[in-house]
Amino acid sequence: MKWIYYFKKKWLDTDSSPLQSVYVRPITNDNEGNKWVGKIVDISIIATEYFMKDDFKTLQLESGLAQIYFNELNTKDFYIQEEDNDQSDLYLHIATIYIKDSSVTASSMVDWTKVYFNILGIPFSEFRETDLNDFVDTNPLYRLISDGARKMESKWGKEWWKINDRKQ
Repeated sequence: MKWIYYFKKKWLDTDSSPLQSVYVRPITNDNEGNKWVGKIVDISIIATEYFMKDDFKTLQLESGLAQIYFNELNTKDFYIQEEDNDQSDLYLHIATIYIKDSSVTASSMVDWTKVYFNILGIPFSEFRETDLNDFVDTNPLYRLISDGARKMESKWGKEWWKINDRKQ
């Protein structure tokens, strides 16, 4: 299965960062060339060693991040924390992956996404970077407008916006 991804926020202007967040979704084309997309997997990766440096260590000792670093990453290279999204019509999975590293690059982000997919048993054959246009439904304003349009369509039909034209 082919997947597209978009970095929803690049935390630093460099190629590597202690935090990376990405939207990932499956994509396929039908026989007529139309693009079809599926639900989104929202993944954030936190490179914990960046935050456990001496500069931050005293600030982080009581935080949840320190608990994960000292308890979960004590014997493992990564720890996955998933959010409950059973009621979501947009997201398939939402997860934060804590890794025992000091930075995340674009290529390591894809590698960690593959690890996560393998754990969940999600098939993949390719990952391709795209732009926000393939994830426009993550924009709350867009969703509000499109939900309103769907309600109008279900009430008055596909050409509901022409109703005033018919009365004249």
